[in-house]
Amino acid sequence: MKPRVLLVGWDAADWKVIHPLLDRGEMPNLARLIEGGVMGDITTLEPVLSPMLWNSIATGKHADQHGILGFTEVDPVHKIVRPVTSTSRRTKAIWNILTQHGYRTHVIHWFGGHPAEPINGICVSDFYTHGYQDATSDWPMIPGTVHPPELAETLAGLRLRNDEIDGQLLTLFVPRAAEVDQNKDHHLAALAKIQTETINVHTAATYAMETQPWDFMGIYYPSIDHFSHAFMNFHPPRMDWVPEELFELYKDVVNSGYRFHDLMLGRLLHLAGPDTTVIICSDHGFHSDHLRPREIPDVPAGPAEQHRRLGIFLMCGPGVKKDEIVYGASLLDVTPTILSLFGLPAGLDMPGRPLLEAMEDPAPLTRIPSWDQVEGQAGMHEGESAAAMEPAEAEALIEQFVALGYIERPDADKGKAAVRCERERMWNLARVYLHSGRPHLALPVLEGIWDEAPDRSDYGLALASCQAQLGMDSESHATAIEAVSGYPDSPGQHGVLANIAATAGRLEEALAHFQTASRMAPNEIGCLLGQGSVLLRLRRWDEAAGHFEQAIEIDPHHADAYESLAHANLRRGRWEAAAAAALQALAFEHHRPWSHLYLGIALLKLERLDRALQAMQTALSFRPPLRIAHFWMARALWGVAGRQQEALQHRALARVAREVRLDHQERLLRLRAQSAQDAAERTARRVERRQRLAEQKAAAAETKKLQDAKRQEYENLYLQRGPLELVLVSGLPRSGTSLMMQMLQAGGMTVMTDGERRADVDNPRGYLEWEAIKRLPQEPALIYEAEGRVVKVISMLLPHLPDGHRYKVIFMDRPVDQVATSHDKMIRHRGAKGPASDPALMRGKLARHRESILQGIKAAPGFEVLLVDYPALVQDPAAWTARIAAFVGSHRLPHLLAMEAEVKPELHRNRAQYP
Repeated sequence: MKPRVLLVGWDAADWKVIHPLLDRGEMPNLARLIEGGVMGDITTLEPVLSPMLWNSIATGKHADQHGILGFTEVDPVHKIVRPVTSTSRRTKAIWNILTQHGYRTHVIHWFGGHPAEPINGICVSDFYTHGYQDATSDWPMIPGTVHPPELAETLAGLRLRNDEIDGQLLTLFVPRAAEVDQNKDHHLAALAKIQTETINVHTAATYAMETQPWDFMGIYYPSIDHFSHAFMNFHPPRMDWVPEELFELYKDVVNSGYRFHDLMLGRLLHLAGPDTTVIICSDHGFHSDHLRPREIPDVPAGPAEQHRRLGIFLMCGPGVKKDEIVYGASLLDVTPTILSLFGLPAGLDMPGRPLLEAMEDPAPLTRIPSWDQVEGQAGMHEGESAAAMEPAEAEALIEQFVALGYIERPDADKGKAAVRCERERMWNLARVYLHSGRPHLALPVLEGIWDEAPDRSDYGLALASCQAQLGMDSESHATAIEAVSGYPDSPGQHGVLANIAATAGRLEEALAHFQTASRMAPNEIGCLLGQGSVLLRLRRWDEAAGHFEQAIEIDPHHADAYESLAHANLRRGRWEAAAAAALQALAFEHHRPWSHLYLGIALLKLERLDRALQAMQTALSFRPPLRIAHFWMARALWGVAGRQQEALQHRALARVAREVRLDHQERLLRLRAQSAQDAAERTARRVERRQRLAEQKAAAAETKKLQDAKRQEYENLYLQRGPLELVLVSGLPRSGTSLMMQMLQAGGMTVMTDGERRADVDNPRGYLEWEAIKRLPQEPALIYEAEGRVVKVISMLLPHLPDGHRYKVIFMDRPVDQVATSHDKMIRHRGAKGPASDPALMRGKLARHRESILQGIKAAPGFEVLLVDYPALVQDPAAWTARIAAFVGSHRLPHLLAMEAEVKPELHRNRAQYP
């Protein structure tokens, strides 16, 4: 039977919240899937940031492979900070691979999915729910949101507005909503916004399912994460730092959010039918118990501190086992598993695995080098141009992430904002490298960003830890000391210093740091695990086990704690306890070779040979294999009749692995020696880089000082001379502004021009421009030089006009097709390279820019706007001269006939065919 898969993403969904709801029968649709399929935890990746994680889910690859490195990126066209886009993803997602094989795919609202990709089906980007202002404003669909584009109008009309959420829906989440003083408490407004977002995602998804055939459907619901960030502090049990009155009002919001998602799931299951394989997963969990952080770190993406490393995984459908648990799933396993359901191989560049243990009759595991090497139409964008958006669009969307606390508000200085954005992306990239065991790649990245921002102690401490992993002991210690200097002691700092000391073999120093950290934060799990690991190396087994047990009491789902406890129990000779702890670690995270080995050793000691050999063989299946696992396999097999030859093979492999390890240690020693030789040179380079950065900062400070002086100059002028009334001519470049300046000059007005831009083939009668106006954003006092004269101000500069004055703007409105054609000709005449994007995209950008500027100035105080239809002006100048005179004041334009005479149609090329 032809396969069909429905992938539902519930951001931040967590079994800790779900299980009590299931026990009370409040999520019946999810319960039905669990009974008919498999479920388990799914392990997240680092850093725990949703755009990176959901793209890892969709591609089966780490973030450095797929290219999405945070919530924002720098627009290469406008050089401003914008939300991440689908064109920045460098590899195929599951829907691209399936499109390439002729499957019909729909993708709804995937994080980082704008602009919508041209797949074989319907694609609705995550911008679908963005852009709403208020009840009095239009809500236009952001261009590029829907593929195919002919569905955009229909889907735009299906969206629910925030103001359409009624009191009945609010009271389902907050029964006492009527008691809330919404002038002081804004939680209900936040709730309505999240509800609207949820409904709109679901509406787009059900529309696609109902109206178009499909083989694969991927839907991303962000709302559980949003419900949790906004209301998890009020979730039972009440924390002592949460006011009781707020707890009583909002204690059921998170549970209601889950129940709401279960209702929507029921509709999805009805539309999908019984022959569809359904996969539900989250990118991470969310702390809902005593592990909830009281305070959010004051760093970018600080709210990620509320995320838990284990999310949910659930699969149900034809050929899937029933009512069983899958252990050790990872986000990187989702795409390989979906590929296997379609009978397709995973790529060797996908670190995850198909979850074949969930299948009743799994197909043999196959791999190809990479799906990115397979040619054919995959429904991906070609190039960057499709993602370009107007700055106003980008800024409006950035506000969503700012409101959620995931990013800081970008600096008003666009250049600084771009630098900070890129630095944060590199910080995320370095953490990907560190988490995936590639410290050698993280090293240069961390060096670069810490040199740029030496005030970020987290950069410095991560660099010190990276250096320690690479055996650069002296540099690591010096970096750590520098990173913490000038900052008050914190548990995190002592924890990093302890890890660095432990890596260098300074165990007593490491233990002292961990003990200091534990005194400052008694329930900090990292400190407890750190102390226990050092105590293991000091052969103080019982003390080590006590620390691991204490960590488990605090977080009973912590795989690291169980694995460490298994190790300690082996050292203490407690075989049953060691096996139980190792099994528990593997229940949470299957990708733990040491846990498999500890389990094997414990089972061997318990004389359960077959199961022990299976566990050890699993440990050896990881790459690179554990050397000591070969040793234990040889030991276990030696006493088995007829298997001594296998034992000898494992003993030989253990020797080979030992030689490899010795080679690695030798390379590490060489690295340390080289590091010592290079220390002076590296220090000199760092001093040079920091000196250069200091000079750049000093130059920036001087620029700001000059700008402040210019601003003060303007304010003084404003106080002395008061507000102005100015006549401005504006419009898109090449829209007829020079013609209008010539007309006003002929009519009797004085124009502001310096004559620097001479007449040319594109404008034989001159431009009548004033070059200094381009400096207006930095020098607002220039506006007073134009008093009494008419000034040409190109459309991009209108938002920079200083407030407090009265502006009469004659806005030249020429069809964008003609404007784009004129641009192209002018560029060719100047011998410059043509526009980067195709004509259709350029026309779209010009149209959006025009609309944005006109909306802005029409709404701004002090502006009056006369829209002059350029083709109509050329056709009938007499009618327009009268209107222009009435707009600016007839006393200013006594020579209307002379104005009319300035319009010479033979000079106005690129115009449409006039009757």
